[in-house]
Amino acid sequence: MAITETDVQMFAARIRAYFPPELRETAFSLALAIAHVVGPKAKSLRPETTLDEIIEWLRPHYVGDRDSPDEVELVMAIEEELGVSLVLSEEFAGSTDTATFGELVQQVAASERAA
Repeated sequence: MAITETDVQMFAARIRAYFPPELRETAFSLALAIAHVVGPKAKSLRPETTLDEIIEWLRPHYVGDRDSPDEVELVMAIEEELGVSLVLSEEFAGSTDTATFGELVQQVAASERAA
């Protein structure tokens, strides 16, 4: 059975409940982009999900049969897929093992407000 656009939107919509109202749309937008790539796996997404975990979910969709790209290339591909420029501080970008989806949502929302 094929996954429909409605399914993908429902996978992503689950994330809204974990965020305060002012962050829900940003969280949903990022989760939706992830869900388009990873499908039902996006139902596992939580604010505490680390960026490393998300990268691992996305990696098979970017690597395929090719040699594994380095982390910088992979993050750039993910940024393009998500439709956001992850202008991350050095500290944030260097800590994908501890940086979380919740922190990413806050950073993207802050950069949207500043723009």
